[in-house]
Amino acid sequence: MRVNARVTTAAAGGTLRAQYSVDGGSTWAYLTQAAGTSGGSTPNVSTAATGTIVGGWGTLHANAQIESAVVRIVGTATASATVGLGTISVETR
Repeated sequence: MRVNARVTTAAAGGTLRAQYSVDGGSTWAYLTQAAGTSGGSTPNVSTAATGTIVGGWGTLHANAQIESAVVRIVGTATASATVGLGTISVETR
């Protein structure tokens, strides 16, 4: 899986990542990690440049491969950053 995004206003230090929940949104984990896992690396999209940014590929964790999984996009940025975004997608293969 990977995350792709159209960045219209760039902000250094920002990233977008995908998370999943198997309990209706009470707890979240990155799509490449086991539920309850925090930290580590996961494919992301940098918001440091404008344009269509294509993230690197990662392996979708088995826990995220169920019909009832809910997916969301989360972002991190510096405190003063404002990022402009267009279309955001999660791609699988």
